[in-house]
Amino acid sequence: MGAVIATVVAALGLLPLNTALVVRTLGVTVRQLWAKVWRPLIAAGVMYAVTVLAQPPIDAATLTAARALVLLAIFVPLGAITYVGVALATWKLCGSPPGAETVVLEQLVRRWRKLAGRTESP
Repeated sequence: MGAVIATVVAALGLLPLNTALVVRTLGVTVRQLWAKVWRPLIAAGVMYAVTVLAQPPIDAATLTAARALVLLAIFVPLGAITYVGVALATWKLCGSPPGAETVVLEQLVRRWRKLAGRTESP
């Protein structure tokens, strides 16, 4: 647990430096950077909260590989669904601005139409 805390503290401590480097390298302002990253940050935070709150108490001493795989099979999809749902919800609430969500949804629609075209009977 100490290593986890140290990693989080180090990451938070380096956040201002990393932000300054990204802003300088990309030639954008902090406001422009924040405008692009706040929705994914919210989605990641909600995903974290949901997966942590939904977890049963885990005793590492009695945790078997099979139980760990079951938990993994439950919580990976839960986290993914939560992240995507919150990311799309915040995107929609912002008026669906052009961005990664637009590109991904366009690709999904294109692939769905292509797949649907293959499955239609002649």
